[in-house]
Amino acid sequence: MKRIAFITDIHLGEQFPIDNNVNPPKNLETVLSDIENRKINEIIFGGDIGEATSHDYFFEKLKNLNVKLILGNHDKFDKVKDHFNKDKNKDELYYKTEDETYQYIFLDSSSDELSKTQLEWILNELSEQKELVLFVHHPVLEIETKVDKVYPLKNRDELKLILLKFKNNVTIFCGHYHMNDEQEFKNIKQYTTQSLSFQLIINPTEIEIDNLNFGYRIITISTENIKTEIINFKQ
Repeated sequence: MKRIAFITDIHLGEQFPIDNNVNPPKNLETVLSDIENRKINEIIFGGDIGEATSHDYFFEKLKNLNVKLILGNHDKFDKVKDHFNKDKNKDELYYKTEDETYQYIFLDSSSDELSKTQLEWILNELSEQKELVLFVHHPVLEIETKVDKVYPLKNRDELKLILLKFKNNVTIFCGHYHMNDEQEFKNIKQYTTQSLSFQLIINPTEIEIDNLNFGYRIITISTENIKTEIINFKQ
């Protein structure tokens, strides 16, 4: 069994959280302390670190932990690669790991879409012998909220088609929308996770900000199932 802390959307150094009375560095330190207290040593960061000037601080905070990373639309590969680069022959951050039961695929949606190269790669990498756990910044399944209409993954239907043709179960972990949400469609189950910065309220007609709450998700993976738990904090 493994326990993973999925943290996402910290937006360090950006003006918008500051203007909304949010303190991302303090929130990050609060969450990392909680993760340490729970004796979780594996972290997956779901994208949107923030300004490139914050990268040294961010990676210094995570240096003693087992960290995997995906990129969000506020990230640039050429700014992150000196701190985290799984394959120096690639110009995007996508990669795969696996264990006896699951295959874990990490995608790069920092351009607000998935490149043709990544879509072809995932087709070749999928193993019918194992279930799939997919980490991508943008949600793949639609969520009935205004932000989904304005800032979706541009070619998510192409990825969705690949996943629906896959015979085994697919579990997606994502961020981007700054909210907690669960969606399920056929063989796909999707968990969207709240931000370490500010939240967006689920609303189909307008984008509303919640600057009082933040948190992360604990993922517990066993050979039998995948379970999750939301951990909440107040600003």
